[in-house]
Amino acid sequence: MRALFPGGIEETRDARGRLELAAYAAPPLTLPADLGPWRIDPVEDARARVWREDHHGTLIGDRLWVGPPSERPLDGRLAVVIEQGHAFGSGAHATTTGCLELLCGLDGTGSVLDLGCGSGVLAIAAALLGNRPVYACDVDPLAVSATRENVRANKVDVAVFEADAASDDLPEADIWVANLASGPLTDVLARPDAPALAIVSGLYADDLPSMAGWRIKREVERAGWHALLVTRP
Repeated sequence: MRALFPGGIEETRDARGRLELAAYAAPPLTLPADLGPWRIDPVEDARARVWREDHHGTLIGDRLWVGPPSERPLDGRLAVVIEQGHAFGSGAHATTTGCLELLCGLDGTGSVLDLGCGSGVLAIAAALLGNRPVYACDVDPLAVSATRENVRANKVDVAVFEADAASDDLPEADIWVANLASGPLTDVLARPDAPALAIVSGLYADDLPSMAGWRIKREVERAGWHALLVTRP
């Protein structure tokens, strides 16, 4: 979906709670046969404009602001500026803001690795909060490119690279941040080289990952999504 619709993807849920992904595109449109169940609905121009224009800055605690370049960041807050309509997230989703809140609660002096970085929001925020060094990786080369672009735009120092967070060699870091689905999170948390501290999200209330050996230290819940600060011996 990200490769097919670089202009952006909208997450929704149907009446049964199932995840749906929506994208806005101009006809004619041909979708791959193996994409899965899909439908094409006509959308008025006004609705498409609302989707792109309805993204506003979000305040995280009293330290961090995340928003589009069209808005002025709040005075005195560290600003993560991400263009709306990005295929890898603008930073406004509940899983991302939950992770950001947990990041803001740390002392900001350790090294951080963002696993599955998407648009790079979490890695950029970690760098702004004073963490050094900061790394970011994603298995998708388009996400790696998007993160590098956003890192440059925010003028922070983040080492960005392509890697599979479950199996590839990773640099050492004091804190891992992973906003992923439950399955990949289980694989990531099972790695023997995982640090003693991690922030994880991408979790719906009934879809928590297996976390053998990990203890939940703090939890943030937003709109049914959970972000966890977890530790292990």
